[in-house]
Amino acid sequence: MKLLPRLKIWLDPRRSFAARLLFGLFLAFLIPGTILVFLLEGRVRDLRDSSLEQFGVVRRVQSSLQLQQDTSFRAEWIERRAAAAEEAAWALGSAVGLAWVHGDVSPDAPVTVEVRNRRVPATLSSKPFYVPA
Repeated sequence: MKLLPRLKIWLDPRRSFAARLLFGLFLAFLIPGTILVFLLEGRVRDLRDSSLEQFGVVRRVQSSLQLQQDTSFRAEWIERRAAAAEEAAWALGSAVGLAWVHGDVSPDAPVTVEVRNRRVPATLSSKPFYVPA
């Protein structure tokens, strides 16, 4: 007998007890396994969606905090620069006022201005100068 007809007889559930047993085990494990796979697939999809939602929330909070920190840093930086400019203006103004009150200094005479406890050279007729931070 050839292999193919013998295999058909052996796998025919009407003639072979082994084929019936194999078919029963196939159905016993296939149907619950398929249901389990569909349930797990739905659960994994829900878990993925909730994880993506949580990740999006965390990213939004993180970017918001980063913007707040950047804003406060820039505000402090601008405040420090404005304080330095104000200090330089007051020092230069007092030097110019003293020179004009005493009248013994020409507009091109060098003047030293104290800025942040440092003496900075300037002239009364010079253009505004840069005060290093």
